[in-house]
Amino acid sequence: MKFTIITVTKNPGESLVKTVQSVLSQRYQDWELIIKDGCSSDGTLQHVPTDDRIQLIVEPDCGIYSAMNQALVHANGDVINFLNAADCYSDNHVLEQIAEILKKSNADVVWGDLRTTPNRLILRQPSKVSRFFLYRNNICHQTQFIKRSIFKRIGNFDESFQLLADIDFFLRLYKQNYFKLVHAGKILVDYDVGGCAMSPSYAHIADKELKLLHSRYFSMAERIVFGMLQILSMRKVRIRISRSRNCTPLQKLYTTFRNIIASRF
Repeated sequence: MKFTIITVTKNPGESLVKTVQSVLSQRYQDWELIIKDGCSSDGTLQHVPTDDRIQLIVEPDCGIYSAMNQALVHANGDVINFLNAADCYSDNHVLEQIAEILKKSNADVVWGDLRTTPNRLILRQPSKVSRFFLYRNNICHQTQFIKRSIFKRIGNFDESFQLLADIDFFLRLYKQNYFKLVHAGKILVDYDVGGCAMSPSYAHIADKELKLLHSRYFSMAERIVFGMLQILSMRKVRIRISRSRNCTPLQKLYTTFRNIIASRF
């Protein structure tokens, strides 16, 4: 079983080297790393280690999902994982353990938990995905290991989305109802919380795209019920707390509450 790890970049700085080293340190050796760069000008690519398994593709793109789709064309692995610059695997056994889970379970998608950086909070992902969870949240795409055959069956990322095409993809996958989804039961990724979708300056775009996803994949009855539950649970306050890069007591309390809810609903 071969993994294709895809990292898309544009002037990533030193964070890219950290991500590449995380892949190189894996005990499981049957992988390829595709770095799709959108013509960076910061000189970072010069510091990428030399390895026959690392493929560097430099060409213009129209954004992160355009770059992901471009990289998918070059993928040769059986299983795809998207690992952003600044994100790292939690330890050097991740690929080894995912390969074992995929072989034993015959799953189409395996995902797991994540640990945020720099505040080191553990975010638990649900062991079973419900429609209510997908309405209010998403499975972090850095923790998803997806069989490449799925992209051939349901298509790649919808580039009309600027921030939430990964959520659209998972909702498309979930809607099919014949793919086997398995939770790994461990932390897979150290996830940097500084991405565009987490930035307040992009909040209006994320909100607009989220409304589109809700109307596309959820019934009117679900939108009413789930929407009321979100209002009662003070969604806007929770989002403001979760976007902080500082590990405050309030954020720790929120994370504990979030993990309890995620494990049950």
